[in-house]
Amino acid sequence: MIARRYVERLVGCIENVTNPNCKLSKAEKREKIKEMIFGKNARSCIKIARPRSLMMKLLLFPIKWKSVMLAMVESNVISMVKSSNTKLFATLKAKR
Repeated sequence: MIARRYVERLVGCIENVTNPNCKLSKAEKREKIKEMIFGKNARSCIKIARPRSLMMKLLLFPIKWKSVMLAMVESNVISMVKSSNTKLFATLKAKR
């Protein structure tokens, strides 16, 4: 359960880095996300986490595949949904 929660929060942290309010440059954002994905805790938790929903399983693929670019694209989509349709975002977050 703790590993699942850790990787769920990791997705949220990656989203915070790619959020338009984050003032880092693209290179700095890429480096921060790389640090998160390749971190020792992330690697061990992703192996044992058992996501509850299909949506969460899909969101974890970039971390499993160690793909920084895919994680950035995914979190940009999350940011768009979060900012443009708050109700949908809250519903999806509650069902993760």
